[in-house]
Amino acid sequence: GPGRTLATHCSHPSATTVFFDVQHSTVQQLLEGRHRLPQAAVVMLGITSIDACAREPRLTAQTNVHGIIRVIDELQSLGVPVTFISTDGVFDGNKAFSGEADTPVPVLEYGRQKVAVENHLATRSTPSLIVRLPKLLCTREAPNSMLHDWIRALARPGQIKCATDQYFTPLAVDDAARSITRLLDASATGLF
Repeated sequence: GPGRTLATHCSHPSATTVFFDVQHSTVQQLLEGRHRLPQAAVVMLGITSIDACAREPRLTAQTNVHGIIRVIDELQSLGVPVTFISTDGVFDGNKAFSGEADTPVPVLEYGRQKVAVENHLATRSTPSLIVRLPKLLCTREAPNSMLHDWIRALARPGQIKCATDQYFTPLAVDDAARSITRLLDASATGLF
């Protein structure tokens, strides 16, 4: 809640967030003026467009790999526990119910970039938490929301095209937030 969190933005500002550009900002700059270090940091930033990552892999890796690794290393050097938000896109989607023990097999550049950060965290001596989120669904009406796109498509006459060769597990955004909060409250580390 307010006072307990410091939320950031790069391209979508709001009244409750502070500007942070992973390419040019430092964690030290972000924390200037704060009286104490955060108890934890949830690193969930980056270029999340699968198409952008495919079109511009080197450019997006500057943010999604190199920038995020720099931020994680800065946080850990300050003693701030890190939670990295990854994706189930580290898997190829050919198997239902992939788990933590399964070896990542990303077919998308976005998934390869997330695996690169996960691999970096695995080499660090400082424990961290990695949370692989599936496709998130907004339960409120929102533009570009998969759930609401489905509902609108069902309301229109005509054929709806659906993939039959891909597995994924949608999760409500609010449920994801509650789950991450529980993991933080339990001081969990490892891969979930």
